[in-house]
Amino acid sequence: MFKILSVLLFATISTTLLAEDISTPLTNEHLQLFFKSTTYVVMDDNQLSDYNIKVQDAVKKYWTITPTQFITQDEFQKKRMDSKNSFLILSDVVFTKDFLQAKYSFFSLLLGDKYQVIDQMPVLGAVPISYSDAPQESSMYKLGAILKFLQAHILRLKANPELVKEDMYKIYNNEQQTIKDKTLYLVKEEMSKDLNTEAKVKAIYPDPFKFVTRDELEDAIDKNEENIVFLHKVGPEGTKKRARCYILIIGTDSKLYYFDWHMITEKKPDSMLDDDFKKILKFKNK
Repeated sequence: MFKILSVLLFATISTTLLAEDISTPLTNEHLQLFFKSTTYVVMDDNQLSDYNIKVQDAVKKYWTITPTQFITQDEFQKKRMDSKNSFLILSDVVFTKDFLQAKYSFFSLLLGDKYQVIDQMPVLGAVPISYSDAPQESSMYKLGAILKFLQAHILRLKANPELVKEDMYKIYNNEQQTIKDKTLYLVKEEMSKDLNTEAKVKAIYPDPFKFVTRDELEDAIDKNEENIVFLHKVGPEGTKKRARCYILIIGTDSKLYYFDWHMITEKKPDSMLDDDFKKILKFKNK
């Protein structure tokens, strides 16, 4: 059974809040407000950051469900007080129950209103994208696929309002399905030494897979290539020995096929594990 995200703490790119999760529970009224909103994409103060380049490109290509504008962090602080506004923002997240100083960056969709602090804003969706101190280039090339998944998730909530109160990841955890008819794209740099060659992966995973470069994966996402799923691994990339490592399998079809995480140890590195492959192989046709 997957572990569900339990204590998410949202902040601006430059601020991390250390408090229990107090976000306002999402309701159908919030969802209706969202579809009437303008979605403001909050930019990094560093105009040349990889995030700024990728998010502008991805939003212009893929986001179609609400009007969009790009704003600074200072503008976000003013506009977040209005329920007519929603926000795509890179948020620092700390899990206080882990008793660690590890910070993770989540790409989050939030709804505005007169909330005292950012943590109280309703969360329409949030996907881990990187460890805060890791180089952005190690993950931002997947931002287009993550944006497409968030958009598909919101459209699904609109079509199925009974799902609004469900935990986002619980919805997909309950729908585990086989990917044996798809090709799993792996980037060698995201694999452990035990699983960084075709022979090593074939020994535990008999279904189709392919090692690709980051450019090849980004191109497949951009072209919506059929029957392709890929590993999205989020970890500290050698910047911290103890932290969470997130493992997601996302499709170029905007679907989330797998989600799990483990705490990094000597036996469980910052990588997809044998156990992840074993779980995926047990998924059934739906």
